[in-house]
Amino acid sequence: MQQPPTDAPVSTSSGTMDLSSSPTGGPLPAGAGEGVPTPEAGRGVGRREYRCTFMAAGRVKQADQKQSEWLIPASSIAAAQAQFDGRPVYLDHPDLYGFGCVGTPLHQEPKVSRLVGITFGAQWSDAEQAMTGNIRLYDRAEGSPGWLVGKLFDQILEDQAAGRDV
Repeated sequence: MQQPPTDAPVSTSSGTMDLSSSPTGGPLPAGAGEGVPTPEAGRGVGRREYRCTFMAAGRVKQADQKQSEWLIPASSIAAAQAQFDGRPVYLDHPDLYGFGCVGTPLHQEPKVSRLVGITFGAQWSDAEQAMTGNIRLYDRAEGSPGWLVGKLFDQILEDQAAGRDV
């Protein structure tokens, strides 16, 4: 079974998704994270879906990857499970570290031209102390952000399956 890339964050309106097997490096369920078309592919739909970790409990890392003073408790993430489903997934964050506060000069809206997919199947994992789930890419149009991300993830998964560092 192929594993998803271990260091490929994708931003969503609810945070960054780390497309790793788990925060602790544990295996995924059979078929998860393979980036293969869903059963709809037989009808010409062919959407890629990837298993991912949406958010893990613990200290938040700063831009320099050092631990910050911010702590996200497991109970807060678990209680917000419903908020992780049906969230848009964008190719990247807007400039200036996120969306900013509405009504301020720093506020930026996500752009539909950067939309790559949507989240679904969110589940709290006590063992991993993380919210896990799936991303379904919108990748039909060649050259679209979803198409680009799907091609990139597929190549990362191929390299990983071949034993290359990713």
